[in-house]
Amino acid sequence: MLDHSTALARITQQIEDAESLANAALQAQARLMDTLVTARIDTGGAITQGHEAIARLQKAQSQTISTCADLGRVHSAMRAVGVEVKMMTDENDCPDRKMAQLKIA
Repeated sequence: MLDHSTALARITQQIEDAESLANAALQAQARLMDTLVTARIDTGGAITQGHEAIARLQKAQSQTISTCADLGRVHSAMRAVGVEVKMMTDENDCPDRKMAQLKIA
């Protein structure tokens, strides 16, 4: 069973991890998009060459952007919970990575 301090530490670390992974996914997708379009241009491909893949990647990027926004909402909601259970002083108070590493059971 988690106590408040352990829960705060885990949630802080896991929110940061999720946000970092979402950003990494978005960055990887952007690099892939650049490579797909550059390859089409540099190899003299037709404007329609690889279009389906590019369109699907754009959809994936859009979904990842939505994921990032939702993770931001989760982060904000959990700050409000931290205030409610008196683990944080106000909603602008956000535990940093050092707090997350204090006690992870």
